[in-house]
Amino acid sequence: MKRAIYIFIPTTTKIYAAEQLVAIRSYDQHQLLQPFTCAVHEGEWITLVGRNGSGKSTLGRIISGLQRSGLEITGQEMRQSADIFPIVTQMTSDYLLGASAYEDLVISYEQYGRRVEPEQLEARIDELLAALQLRELKHVPIDQLSGGERQLVAFTGALLMETRCIILDEITSMLSETNKWRVCEMIRKLAAEQGIAVIWITQQLDELEASDTVWVMSELEMVYQGSAAELYRYCGEEAGSKAAQLGLPTPWSVHKSYELGLAAEQLQFNPYSLAKVVKQHAVAAY
Repeated sequence: MKRAIYIFIPTTTKIYAAEQLVAIRSYDQHQLLQPFTCAVHEGEWITLVGRNGSGKSTLGRIISGLQRSGLEITGQEMRQSADIFPIVTQMTSDYLLGASAYEDLVISYEQYGRRVEPEQLEARIDELLAALQLRELKHVPIDQLSGGERQLVAFTGALLMETRCIILDEITSMLSETNKWRVCEMIRKLAAEQGIAVIWITQQLDELEASDTVWVMSELEMVYQGSAAELYRYCGEEAGSKAAQLGLPTPWSVHKSYELGLAAEQLQFNPYSLAKVVKQHAVAAY
């Protein structure tokens, strides 16, 4: 079997691509995923959804480059650099090692083998913490931060790596509704400003909001790649949406969007964005 092929591509916005890629555990020849083809572009927001055990996290680790030990990779794989893409998960206690947010970020940076003048590193940390409204928490002990604040500190650590892609694996699953949407909004804003691609792994379909691309995994297979609008187009009609055909439930806000007469391209996936649209329609009607 041929190993993965790494190619440096300096003149394209494509930062990762896989063509008929298959990952196999070398010690027992167990196939982890069905063959898949995908691509990630600069600044793209990809939401990866699927039930527990569908292969979402496995796919994320393979794309990141973190899950390589004990694997044989067949097919073609391309990325613009040999660096791995950092992953942030819901279990921040597994990798937030510093006594404070600042100390943890310094440790994270050094763990990746990076070296920079301390003054430059602190200035960069201050810049990112300020962008995420965390500057006042710079020296607060980690165990005194809320779940949402810890996730934002972990995301800041990933940004420090100056990566072109970050993988976020179910980071909102243990957060309150308020913290969940605060974290989502702030990460989306900063990722867009920095031009960083994000692979957002979740089971929560209301988090499809603002996705550029949606990937759906089912039984270790990539069964859909496209827009959220196309996934839920024809919802409620006899033929049914692609989501229904794949066994995905329809978020309450999507049902309400259709009841309000919104087109597929205008669908709202969570109550907060739907409320804004309803308010805008009410003001326009008045």
